[in-house]
Amino acid sequence: KVSQDISDFFKGFLNVRRRYNSSDMTKRIQNLTIRTAQDHRVDLPDEITRRIRQRAYDTICQMDAFDSDQYFDRVFGGHGSDEIRNTFNAHLEKHDLDGEIFEFDNEAAERPRKRKYKTSEGVKIEYSDSADDTVDIDRDEERGKTRITITTNKLSEL
Repeated sequence: KVSQDISDFFKGFLNVRRRYNSSDMTKRIQNLTIRTAQDHRVDLPDEITRRIRQRAYDTICQMDAFDSDQYFDRVFGGHGSDEIRNTFNAHLEKHDLDGEIFEFDNEAAERPRKRKYKTSEGVKIEYSDSADDTVDIDRDEERGKTRITITTNKLSEL
């Protein structure tokens, strides 16, 4: 909060404005987080890469303000190696967010979209990123087959 107050003081004192508003910066942080995970999809476990949109969204909604280190630690946890942190920081710098402290705009954060699949037999599957850990898709390239396993506590017919 103090850093934000200092920014506001200098903004008034120097009669300057930020290049981006909180909404723009929130969207940029979410997008560069996804980009960082995509850049390191080989290095990160599936639990991170498959749910990165949900993790970024949840972290933005749980934090009042953006703090680079705290945000990175919450999103990537113990899997956030120095190499991944360097990529994240490079994305921050590239998008003019390096050293920025700002309040998140939760309304600007993009809700994770639903995943939709349709089999050649006409079976439709739709689920949100929050349910990603209940769906296992195993593609057998050699046989040209895909096995989909859904684990649930209750199944209802619509």
